[in-house]
Amino acid sequence: MHQKFQDMSSILDMFSVMNGVQVIFQLGFVPEDDELYELTSEQYQAYYDGAEEEEEDISYDEKVYMLLPKDPQKYSEFAAKDVFVLAESDIILIKKAEELIEKYVVKSGKKFSDFEEKLRYVASVMPAVASDGTKYSRESNLSSNENNQQSSNTPVEYVNRRKEKTYLKKAPTKSGKIQYCAIKNISKIKPEELLDYIPDGYEFYENPRDAQVYFRRIPVYNISDAEVEIVDSVMKNHEIVSDYIIEKGVNEITIFVSQINKNDDQFSGYPYNLKKSINFYLRYEDVMKFKKSGKMYHAQRFCWRSSIDDWITLEKNMDLRYLVEKYCHHIGRDSYYELGGVI
Repeated sequence: MHQKFQDMSSILDMFSVMNGVQVIFQLGFVPEDDELYELTSEQYQAYYDGAEEEEEDISYDEKVYMLLPKDPQKYSEFAAKDVFVLAESDIILIKKAEELIEKYVVKSGKKFSDFEEKLRYVASVMPAVASDGTKYSRESNLSSNENNQQSSNTPVEYVNRRKEKTYLKKAPTKSGKIQYCAIKNISKIKPEELLDYIPDGYEFYENPRDAQVYFRRIPVYNISDAEVEIVDSVMKNHEIVSDYIIEKGVNEITIFVSQINKNDDQFSGYPYNLKKSINFYLRYEDVMKFKKSGKMYHAQRFCWRSSIDDWITLEKNMDLRYLVEKYCHHIGRDSYYELGGVI
């Protein structure tokens, strides 16, 4: 008998935690302690009055907090709506819900680039009721996929930096599955073989070196857009390198530079916009990368010595900006080749 009561208690606790999960799906993030502000006496009164008017069952003994996100974008979204409040009991459930979500993530064995990707995955494997009515609901994802796949009668195309168009073709494999191919010449392709949408979970990928275009599954990145922005913000102010491409990899950020820079003598008589058009047809070479391993970043450059002919690590540090500002300065300069590696 005792075991049955214990099992029922666990089930009820799970249902309570699901309420916390629903709040997280509704918000799209987990509120931090310094984003919660206890209501003022006037706000408490308004909160109680509203609860009584709506005939809600609330506790008058627990503290209630107003949520004000630190993220400017999230803050503006909340400022445009009614005040979002959380009682102490809600916050406890959210903490438990966060732990539950993390268990799903760990169990999956997958890597996710941000919390948004985690939520979308967890919503796909949790009971549908947890995400109903939010942007993570299965209906929302299904609707989004259907909208993406609606026929537009115009083949989807990708235009690379050389202004070359690439189309998407579908073809059955011997096993009966569908495979996708990126093609340039569609003169001999049947119209029904060309796709007018990009399948969910796939993307066009342009190789920075030669602008070749491929079609692939979207990788799960361990690199965030914020980390890429750190590198880009430094390269924008580079004194020599003017044309570069920053590639976001699964575990690294790579800098590719073209054969043209602001100090090239061979193009000194040409206007810069002409240099830029010529640059469309030149190759970009990967000259530096910042590899992420746990919380540590490895600044690396390529060494062309025949005895090495590989990437060498210049320095390891947990501060990405420090490494970027220290080493990107050498790109395009003779000092680049003097940078030695470390073990």
